[in-house]
Amino acid sequence: MSDNVRTYTSKERNMYLLGLAGQNMIYNIIGTGLYFYFQSVIFVPAMAISIFMAVARVWDAINDPMMGTIVDKTNTKWGKCRPYLLFIPPVVLVITILTFCNGIYSSSNSNLQNVFIIGWAAVSYILWGMIYTVGDIPLWGVTSRMTEVEKDRASILSLARIAAGLGGGVVLLSITPLSQFVGQKLEGVAGSTAKSQQYGFIIVAAVLTIIGCGLFQLTGIFVRERVQSEDRKLTFKDNIRIMWGNKPFRKQLISGVLRSPIQMLLSVAMTLMSYYYGNYFGDYMLYMIILGGGIFGGQFIAMALVPKLMEKFEKTKLFIGSTIMGAIPFALIYPIYKIAPQDLDKPFWIAVLLVVFTLAGAGMGALNVLQSVMIAD
Repeated sequence: MSDNVRTYTSKERNMYLLGLAGQNMIYNIIGTGLYFYFQSVIFVPAMAISIFMAVARVWDAINDPMMGTIVDKTNTKWGKCRPYLLFIPPVVLVITILTFCNGIYSSSNSNLQNVFIIGWAAVSYILWGMIYTVGDIPLWGVTSRMTEVEKDRASILSLARIAAGLGGGVVLLSITPLSQFVGQKLEGVAGSTAKSQQYGFIIVAAVLTIIGCGLFQLTGIFVRERVQSEDRKLTFKDNIRIMWGNKPFRKQLISGVLRSPIQMLLSVAMTLMSYYYGNYFGDYMLYMIILGGGIFGGQFIAMALVPKLMEKFEKTKLFIGSTIMGAIPFALIYPIYKIAPQDLDKPFWIAVLLVVFTLAGAGMGALNVLQSVMIAD
């Protein structure tokens, strides 16, 4: 390649992918771990969780273009995106850990105590989402400034999805089993099972967050912006108008909001599975690794197959099919339980659940790829 062509080095690419893996570790610490923590460790009422998570999703639809406008107006010696990648990871680290620092909701508490517990859960979760977005928009946006070669940009974005899946998968498979393992070791120190489980979760979440943010920080340190942006400056109103005027993007946005319950089903399903296997069977970690591995494996199988499927089928049809495929498996969990409530540890039913969770993961993995491609189109 000519020396005049401005593009990233292999070292930059690798550091960017490591950073993206770390950032997605943090995302799953909240997306998977925090939901379980709220519902099954500190017992925040499910209705309250549903309400403030729905509010957060709506706010995200406003916050994302707002952050895009801020990045667009940023001009520093480091570039537009890189300043955020340098300075946001430590802030994300702090707020991520703080979301787990809460009391335990209980009928023995005063009403005011429980209100504060729910209030901090809601405020910290929404605040985390805002701060995470401050790093997320520049992290994905910087790829257009790392290279002027379209092929290189497409290559790093395709690798980025794999890196993101790996980072998120590590947390998906490990955070709950490790937290419960550490919690069991702390029972003699904490004074109660509830407190020991809470401390176990806080410790594991903190360790994973430190690792994730450390990797995330690599992007700010090693990535360079080579491509200058156009002089045209867009206001927040301009971004909203362009975004809403883009019919395919508008459909994607609405679809994302409508599909948010499906994303929550993953956390609910893992919570139910962990409760069931944790209370009725001994090898809890083994079952969670098997079922979590199904989700993880399904995502990667789908991400590998979708590019081939797009050559034969319309993206819209694939998108609809993937949405259905991601939802139906979770709907099957309750009927499966009703059919064999005492036998879900048997090899046959473990195999059935593995298939169900693999299909659910495949649906989510396919949607991740299709959403990116359709927005890019």
